[in-house]
Amino acid sequence: MLNDDKIHEILNNFYKATEIGILFFDTELNITSCLPSKNIVNNFIGLGLNRITSFLTKEFSSLSIKQNMFYTFSLESNLVCNVRFLYNDNRYVGAFVTQFVFINKLYSYEVEKLLDSMNLSTEKRKTMRSLLLKVPVVPYDRIMPMGMVLNSLISAFSSEGTPRQVLKGKDDVNPEIEFSIVKPNNRADIIKDAVTRHSTFSNYVTIKECIQRGDTEALLSLVNEINAGSIPMDQLQDKSYIRSLKNNLIKVCAMSCYAAIEANAPYYKTLDLADKIIRQMEILDNINDIYELMKSTMVRFTEIVASSRKISYTKPIRQVIEYIEAHYTEKITLDKLAKHTDLSPAYLSNMIKKETGFNLMDNINKIRVEQSKKLLLNTNLSILEITLRVGFSYQNHFATIFKKFTGVVPSDFRNTACMNTESKSDKDSADEFLPVVFENLSDKQSICNELYDIVRIVDPIKHMSWVISNDNESVFSGTCYDFWGRNESCKNCISTMAYIMNDTFMKIDHQNNSNFFTVIATPKIVGKKIYVIEFLKKVTYNNVDIGFNTDNFKIQDFIDNSTFFRDELTGLYCRQFIDEKLPVCLRRSSHEKMPFSIVLSIIYSYDLLSNQYSYNIDDEIMREYAQLIISSLENHDDWTGRYMGNILITVLNNSDFEKANHMAEIIDNKFRNNLLKEDKNNVRILANYSVASISDDIHDYESLINMAIMNLHDKMKNTL
Repeated sequence: MLNDDKIHEILNNFYKATEIGILFFDTELNITSCLPSKNIVNNFIGLGLNRITSFLTKEFSSLSIKQNMFYTFSLESNLVCNVRFLYNDNRYVGAFVTQFVFINKLYSYEVEKLLDSMNLSTEKRKTMRSLLLKVPVVPYDRIMPMGMVLNSLISAFSSEGTPRQVLKGKDDVNPEIEFSIVKPNNRADIIKDAVTRHSTFSNYVTIKECIQRGDTEALLSLVNEINAGSIPMDQLQDKSYIRSLKNNLIKVCAMSCYAAIEANAPYYKTLDLADKIIRQMEILDNINDIYELMKSTMVRFTEIVASSRKISYTKPIRQVIEYIEAHYTEKITLDKLAKHTDLSPAYLSNMIKKETGFNLMDNINKIRVEQSKKLLLNTNLSILEITLRVGFSYQNHFATIFKKFTGVVPSDFRNTACMNTESKSDKDSADEFLPVVFENLSDKQSICNELYDIVRIVDPIKHMSWVISNDNESVFSGTCYDFWGRNESCKNCISTMAYIMNDTFMKIDHQNNSNFFTVIATPKIVGKKIYVIEFLKKVTYNNVDIGFNTDNFKIQDFIDNSTFFRDELTGLYCRQFIDEKLPVCLRRSSHEKMPFSIVLSIIYSYDLLSNQYSYNIDDEIMREYAQLIISSLENHDDWTGRYMGNILITVLNNSDFEKANHMAEIIDNKFRNNLLKEDKNNVRILANYSVASISDDIHDYESLINMAIMNLHDKMKNTL
């Protein structure tokens, strides 16, 4: 077991070896030690404290210890740190977290862009800019070695004790040995050099076999073993590790794409997916996002292979579809296709209708519309030019067919997909054409059509929905309860539950006491909003009553009072509970259109003689402070938890900033009257607080916490 002295020595040696700062958190999220100075704590608080501590909380609450590994944590603009957990007797005892570093130096305009995304006040923007300018720059290829250095230090100090240094000098060197630089001038060296720049051939073969079998489970198992830090970086762009990672993703995408095509995945659909992934990759600038896309790329191509094997089209119909996809810009007739398949026109026509569910012209128009969507989204061509390019002769006819398949005309499709979602005047339009936005962001074909009869996209806030029925592709839009033949939203609305709880729910419901459906509702993020997708499957005929009462379903309580979610020291809710339930409360306040605020409170000691502050607080004082806050709560829906160390969070439902600030002042006055203490050693017990409320600029969990932390940090700095 490492004691405090050894932990400090590990921090000291790591800092001397890497010149990168490092902190140690105990399991209660107290920062018990740090180097090189307390300034690193201030930088850490400003840059990404809440995300790291959320991650630590999740791991500390895990029952399984993941040994012999460290984590590389990446935030916006590739702010990166390494995390290494410390454990003893199969229990976590803390975590080492390295200082945030940039893997590429930010230009001034990139710093300003990052600051713009944080929605900071002028004063806080200045503070954050100062923090960003102090962040060290470390090339990506040093991130993994830094983690290995930390890992080695911990292993050395915990297993063999403090390493000893042995000095060796010139007397220990054999003068007869000559040293020379060996150049890679033979075939073996060249092959060895290639291996360092590329993944091994055996890995490629194994991945290819998984893709071509459509074996997603085996592929996922293999992909999850890939270490992000061990991916070979072919330095085509020596100064840009992001570009190098993207180059690797393009190679992975190309290999996976053609492996899928060799396994008889639909040729054009597979190539379209490759185009989509590369476009998606080019707008990413975070190493973790690119790495995750790299993993999901292989999975998505495997899913295409698996899906294509489920399609029971006969060979002639596959030939017809492939011919249409290759010649959709031309005039396609039944006679041409009959000759292409060596079948009679009448027989082929019946086969097309029977197997695809559409007549020939609908199949042709459907493919033409799909191709026109890409041109509408990715080019500046006029509607007329697109009309002609996809095989239509008249713009009005194209618009009619396009609306038949999408529910909107081409101009509205383009305008909606490209609209500025931040514009308030556009928000209603965005909801009206949500199917277009959703289709642009999600691959509907990945959903197994056989599993549902109807899919609905629901906005639980506005109670609006958009529906597609698989049997006839009819489009229905309106309020979410019109579909059920009701005059108001369901009391047991599982879309509301899915939205608020950010989870999947299921129930059985009916249309006018006739058609019964199983309904599965699952949340989906579109832009910055959360919508819910409902999958409906008929389970009865009209004349069958299964005696189901939908009123039996009620939204579960938001606050779980079980002791499992309680902090041992203070009796307050623990960090795991906060991370799970605070977003739920936020979404509930949004759904019910109520104000919402939080108060962050911190208690600490201050040495008047040395001008130093510390988080070392007597347990009894901490418990008293926690009870003082609990006693100040007036609303039974409000609650308090231990966010980390000596920082407590109070959640105030239906409270705006003014009301929350008043509550914080009451707590502060009670503290000054009851707990403000100064002992004989001139050490004072102090407290501070900050308030953050939902507003137009702050509307999500992360922004709310960040604002409260920044406010608290500024208050403490001004106090001291």
